[in-house]
Amino acid sequence: MIQKVGLVLLEEFIPSLNVLLETLLNANINKTFHAVSYEKGFFYINKLNQNNAQSCYVPLTENLLDELVERLKDEEITTLVLLGGSQKETLAKSLQKKGIATLNAPFSMMNCCQLGDYTVGSDTFHNNAMSEIDRLSDTGISHKKVSFVQLTDTKDGRNVRALKEMTNSEYAVAQNEDINDHLHNLLKNSSGKEVMVLLNKHYTNFEELVEKYFPTEDFKRWIDLDTLAIGNTKASAYDRIKSVQVGKKLLELLADNQLNKTLYFKKEKLTTI
Repeated sequence: MIQKVGLVLLEEFIPSLNVLLETLLNANINKTFHAVSYEKGFFYINKLNQNNAQSCYVPLTENLLDELVERLKDEEITTLVLLGGSQKETLAKSLQKKGIATLNAPFSMMNCCQLGDYTVGSDTFHNNAMSEIDRLSDTGISHKKVSFVQLTDTKDGRNVRALKEMTNSEYAVAQNEDINDHLHNLLKNSSGKEVMVLLNKHYTNFEELVEKYFPTEDFKRWIDLDTLAIGNTKASAYDRIKSVQVGKKLLELLADNQLNKTLYFKKEKLTTI
């Protein structure tokens, strides 16, 4: 008997998802894959293909789980693959208690993972973000502006910190405690200079910070990096390679009926627990 497997995205966009789908859909396995989506208060389940993959984003929360489980059981889907999001481990445990087996795959642009140090999609985002930061830095030099560059990040600010190291940014506010005297002095003495400050959008006190410590309006600009970095959707070679690796591992686990597992990368090695 062919078994049905559901696929849910917990982030709106994940680069190299098409590579994962090619791996899953071309496999010779007694499973069929189905995209789970949520729109206008209703769950939709359709056979997965290359055209409907990005549409299977579900803003899944605990209060939607009962409705989701009911729909899955109506469609005779008893296994769900979760991609992206920082809450997939927590949601997976709740789904398992309700009779739905899960496999958690390490896909996330924001490198959202409770385990491991890399997720498929984060390399693409970092590469695109670095390119945009370099471009903004070049125009900042010519205009002598202070650039406040915001991006969505995890609570611990791992992407903001990583991008500061990868670029020539002068300062990074990854968490509230990074707002200190050094940053205050940097902003107060930055008039007529090119300065790049990276900000974690997870925190909301940046406008107050700028207003208080950088009152010179003519020499500052505010950029939202998310749209710029996500706009280039071509996945990096590294993400594509790792996407295939994850896809093959998922197929292996499904074929052997090894469910309720979490996959993660640690020092480039794919591990399962």
